Amino acid sequence: MALFKEQADEQIPEKEPFTFVTRKGKGKNKQTASSSQPVKGHVTPQCQEPPVNLPGWSTRKPAKIKKNSQRAKMMGSRGTGAEEKTIEWGLTMIEERKSALTQSKFFLAFQELVQLTLFPPCKKQANSKQCQGTALDGEEMASRTGKADKEDSTEAPATDQGTDDDEAAPQNLDQIKDIICYGIGSIESSKNSQFQLALGLCLKDVLKISGTISIFDPVMTAFDQQLAEQLGLEVIKVNDQAKQALQSRTLLYMPHCPKGLYSHVLESNWSREQLDNLVILGNRFTMYDENPSFKHYAKQAPFILPALSIAEVTLLPSIKFEDNTIFNDLAFHCFPPQQAVPEVDLQDREEDPEML
Repeated sequence: MALFKEQADEQIPEKEPFTFVTRKGKGKNKQTASSSQPVKGHVTPQCQEPPVNLPGWSTRKPAKIKKNSQRAKMMGSRGTGAEEKTIEWGLTMIEERKSALTQSKFFLAFQELVQLTLFPPCKKQANSKQCQGTALDGEEMASRTGKADKEDSTEAPATDQGTDDDEAAPQNLDQIKDIICYGIGSIESSKNSQFQLALGLCLKDVLKISGTISIFDPVMTAFDQQLAEQLGLEVIKVNDQAKQALQSRTLLYMPHCPKGLYSHVLESNWSREQLDNLVILGNRFTMYDENPSFKHYAKQAPFILPALSIAEVTLLPSIKFEDNTIFNDLAFHCFPPQQAVPEVDLQDREEDPEML
């Protein structure tokens, strides 16, 4: 019996040390010695392999956005983490956007366009015929401005008849007092929104706004609202869907908004007296008329095409700015007082699904 036990003990082989594969070893086996040697005659339980952190698992930390990288430029935050986004950072960022904008050739041509279009509104347009839906580059606009100045100086002696005509004609030449900004987006996360807000702030200086500048977008964050208030803007607290009846001459700054929002602005001011107070800087209405498929969606914005029939449309300069997606297809829309307001068919109207 003792001899049988000794032979049985000799037949039990020793177990090899535990071996597992890690991703860091690129598929190579790494041997790790076990903490204790197996005892003869005793069967040790098998060890379970430790979990391996595969890519995409919840335990993996997200990659950081590097500063000045392409992804940071697309995000508009220059790689700044959320914990670093303070109001001071936002104010500095907006000043940088304004500086880059005002130093561009686009803004130089834009300033000249504003002078021709809105000082006083639509008065110089009647002489120079700028509101025909054609974009002007910087050189052509400068030459036309010089030509208009020469014509004014040469025609200065014969002013009696022109003065009488101006006094007799209906007046919509009041200075723009307020600006309302719709649809700019989230300033915190969008580079396009930052430049669009910078242009709105520049318009305040160019137009010498004496009233208020209001802003609203349903996607604005708490940070966006605080930053806007620090910049002197009044944040609209309730989503009125642009249904505001204007009491004074106001510029509606609405870059790349849904078509239904433009229709709401027009519907809320669809009278001769109130249209005199309205100037829209937004998507050019001629774009909808040129699009053959718009007739299928016209009932979602029933006031756009009737407004186009009485509007004077002035496109923004054709000079590209940045990647040309910030101010593309935008135009000023004025409504001259001599134009009669047409009736609008509201039967079977539909809601615009693009609106939030």
